[in-house]
Amino acid sequence: MGLGVAAVASVVGVAACGKSEKKVEMDTLSAQKKGGWDVGDKGLRLSFPAASTQMKDSKGGSGSAYKDANALQAATRAGDTWRKYEMPTLFQSLEQQSLASQMKMMANGEMQKRYNQAAGLGSLLSSMANPEKTMLIFDMPGPVSVAAAAGVSEFAEPVFWFDNWPHPKGVVKSHETLGAAMFFAAELEENKGKRKGKVAPAIVLDSNRLNPYTSEKTQFDNRYAVTLPTGKELKGMGIESVMYVTATDKSKELDDINDYAVEYEKEGLKISMLALDAFQKDPEYKPEEGKKDPSRGYYYGGARHHHTHFFVYYPMFIYRPMYPMYMAPTASRAPARVRKPAYKPSARKTMFSGRKTGGAGGVGRRKPTGFGRVSTLQGKGGKILGTRSGSVGRFRSSSSFGG
Repeated sequence: MGLGVAAVASVVGVAACGKSEKKVEMDTLSAQKKGGWDVGDKGLRLSFPAASTQMKDSKGGSGSAYKDANALQAATRAGDTWRKYEMPTLFQSLEQQSLASQMKMMANGEMQKRYNQAAGLGSLLSSMANPEKTMLIFDMPGPVSVAAAAGVSEFAEPVFWFDNWPHPKGVVKSHETLGAAMFFAAELEENKGKRKGKVAPAIVLDSNRLNPYTSEKTQFDNRYAVTLPTGKELKGMGIESVMYVTATDKSKELDDINDYAVEYEKEGLKISMLALDAFQKDPEYKPEEGKKDPSRGYYYGGARHHHTHFFVYYPMFIYRPMYPMYMAPTASRAPARVRKPAYKPSARKTMFSGRKTGGAGGVGRRKPTGFGRVSTLQGKGGKILGTRSGSVGRFRSSSSFGG
């Protein structure tokens, strides 16, 4: 899977420009690679939620090494089997030094909550005889998905799929996702060595990738759509089921996932949906001395005696008793606070419907008109003089270029 995004440019008019200037419509990532990550808004700084920035990473270190693009990619890189399905474009943006110098690690209470809940899911993965037969898809706001990936990373293999760069006015605040990845990088790298045997792959997405784009004056359109493995590819790797993981209960997957979900079911894969809110801390939880419990006290249904009922609701997983404190699924109680899953993919018309090219694999999925595009004002030699993200409006000046 190629990591670059080829510029698709067309001259859209020259009437309002000087003789050596022209308006060129481009893919936004191509414009950023040509004119700098902050193209059109040079000197405008990134904005981070003040209470979320961190001085120490999740392992208590400085995290400074992970401002380096190569170091961050090494820490988050998937193994050989799944590497071709990752998309580390966001991590590569740190090659632009003017961006790296502004970056901060990020963590907050919501991320900690989802990290703990994912640990509860991880404890169930550790008690499965067949985790490698299921592909997880974490589709939550970027920082939350990264936190969940870290929480489960001892028992599942994160496969990060972030295909844009940050921008000071980005529709997708991907610098926050980048800051979260830097915060958890050391832990993600460490947990690679803790994974034993075959584990489930976990595709990690940023649900903000489809955020509404409403104003070229205040927003830069750095949205993007996801490309996933086909059902045939998954079956060829031994995958038998796909679990779509969200933070809270949802009735359907995001629009750019719909075609895949429908295709997976047609290929005979078992499709399910799981909300991390199904995992809550047991108020009676107390760590037992000498006994390992990877759940961190977060159990399916909110209590230890509900935990393995997960296997009753999700029978595609085979229970393998690993920890004595978990009772057999047949003896567990049905949790009143968790409903039996009823999700079933249903084809619907979206802006992404039927936009796959390059065969069934969907490689090179075409973007909808006006999605993830920017109009640039280019001077001699193709130098970008300004940008506007919409189809109308004034160009924003771009006074300097490159990293």
